[in-house]
Amino acid sequence: MRGNTHVRFGGAGRGNGRSEKTAPRPGPIPTDQTGPTVPVEADHRAHAQIELVISDLKEGSGWAHMPSGLFGANAAWLAIGAIAHNLARWTARLGAISTSVITTPTLRRRFFAIPGHLTRSARRNTLHLADNWPWRQKFLDALERLRGLEVCLT
Repeated sequence: MRGNTHVRFGGAGRGNGRSEKTAPRPGPIPTDQTGPTVPVEADHRAHAQIELVISDLKEGSGWAHMPSGLFGANAAWLAIGAIAHNLARWTARLGAISTSVITTPTLRRRFFAIPGHLTRSARRNTLHLADNWPWRQKFLDALERLRGLEVCLT
């Protein structure tokens, strides 16, 4: 790092319902930002999302099945998992499903495995959703946003 490098010590964050063993430990945060510690730490944590992506890839997209003994099998899991992860992320972002970070298993449980069925009559497809499904309106709003996107082929 160039310039003024400061080392700030972050708080433990024990009041978040985690046990003593799984709660984050206070530690130094190397940064070149100046200012009060709390906003600098919040900015640092907002940018440090790679751990969430890795755990999401392992738990939600099938990377937990690697490594296999075969190179080809690992390559296939890697490619398919990355494609599934990216499709889920872009669907959530373009459909404006959540304003916060949402994991792939949550997306799958709430929006991809929907309680409903498709019917076809008079050359028209109709989606019938359960009336008491808690994410019904949010799903329909996201579906309308996704249908309203224009495809630009250049």
